[in-house]
Amino acid sequence: MRLNINMKDFVSGIFLVLVAAIGLYLNLEHNMGSARRMGPGYMPAMVFYIQVGLGSMVILASLF
Repeated sequence: MRLNINMKDFVSGIFLVLVAAIGLYLNLEHNMGSARRMGPGYMPAMVFYIQVGLGSMVILASLF
């Protein structure tokens, strides 16, 4: 079984995951809080987690 890798999508997915990882690292010093009382780092962290998920889906889609 041979994979036809779409390199543009693969590199784009890696870029999305990398940017999200950097953002999550920079967000470590902010207080997360909870879902009831959100701190200043809660929303950016959720956005970066969603971005990691979307980047992973782009990487998986590029493999097929």
